[in-house]
Amino acid sequence: MKQETVLPAEEARPASTVAAGRAIPGEQRFARLSRIGWILLFMAAVGLYVLRQVYDGPYGKDFTIFLTGAHIVGAGQLNSLYDLATQTAFQNPLLGGYPFTDGMLPFNYPPYVAFFFSPLSFLSAPVAYYIWLGAQLLLLVAWAVWVARTLREWGLGDNVTRLSVLAVLGFQPVLEALLMGQMSFVTVVLWWWALVSWKHERWGQLGVAIALAAFKPQMAILLVIALVARKHWKSVAYLFGAEFVLWAVALLLGGTQVLTGYLDMLKVSASTVGTLGFYPASMENLRGVLTIVGSPESLTTVLAFTGWIASMAVTFVIWRLKWPLLAQFGVTAVLAVFFSPHLYIHDASLLAVGALCAVAAASSGAGALQRLNRLLLPFAFVWASLYVLVLGLVPSYVPLILSVLLLCCVLSVLLLPQRLPLSEAQPVSDVAERQVLS
Repeated sequence: MKQETVLPAEEARPASTVAAGRAIPGEQRFARLSRIGWILLFMAAVGLYVLRQVYDGPYGKDFTIFLTGAHIVGAGQLNSLYDLATQTAFQNPLLGGYPFTDGMLPFNYPPYVAFFFSPLSFLSAPVAYYIWLGAQLLLLVAWAVWVARTLREWGLGDNVTRLSVLAVLGFQPVLEALLMGQMSFVTVVLWWWALVSWKHERWGQLGVAIALAAFKPQMAILLVIALVARKHWKSVAYLFGAEFVLWAVALLLGGTQVLTGYLDMLKVSASTVGTLGFYPASMENLRGVLTIVGSPESLTTVLAFTGWIASMAVTFVIWRLKWPLLAQFGVTAVLAVFFSPHLYIHDASLLAVGALCAVAAASSGAGALQRLNRLLLPFAFVWASLYVLVLGLVPSYVPLILSVLLLCCVLSVLLLPQRLPLSEAQPVSDVAERQVLS
């Protein structure tokens, strides 16, 4: 009787998966160097954060914006929330004798953001800042655990997952957002919530996540367009329902002056240059690039807003195509950063979502490890470049940084597996992955 031959587990796997996991000496070395580089970059980023805390004390300069709005709400002057004279009067006592060079930084967020921070108005400014910082650090840890679990659910092995999470935690814009007391990391978490909800077809949660992320409307508008392009009307209904509740409360408490004041403040934010904290040369977006290369201010503003409108059109087209969800969402995140008419380095935290989408998509199907290694270098370059920018060593680095961002965007699409949803692609096994990444 003919005896059956039992193949080892490695040989029994599909040929595409074996090919994807085959260890190549050059790739082994590259992966090890990449991991060491990410760890060093993470340590450098945390070191910068600690040094600035030690030598500068509470650095939550932007946190003063939110505390200003909270104090105005606490004083019962919600109808004057967007009056610059009122904001100046409430903000100056919060600065502790160290006024801004521009005189003040205006509160230009929706009124419900001021409601959110109002409990902190009963505390001193330094105490309020450290409580907000502590809350964001807890959110960062919780989000890192969430990301790790999600990536494993999507078929990524432990090594790729750990490397991805470490890279995000060491991403300088994320730490800068925490350091400045900004809300940009909240934006990252809400966009991630939107991605996970979309992946699992939780349409109600998707709409609510986008509604909450709309406190930065210039970026969230791209996700709204994506919903319309894919005709997810249930999510659109939840989105408008959530926004209606938030604004109804604000209008009931502050009257129509709240809405008109907010719209006027958006106009001020779009047209002001060189004061009130609006400096295009410091922006990590198209507007910043145009300013640095010497484009006239009026032309820069027109081109920047034209690019923003064009990004909406491109987003609609992308979401009408039969691309994998991770490719669509990742490219949308990059477009939201590069073409936002108003964006600083802490807002670039959103690129972490685009990077995670690219890594997750590139880590599935045949040849996954090779694609992942190709993505590591350009992403590492972007991470390091933004770190150098924070140090202020090479301010003119911005155009080069943004060119590489677009390159990463292209790579994220070109290096994707030629399959549709990630769930249909074969995940790389932990055994094969450890051969390359360990």
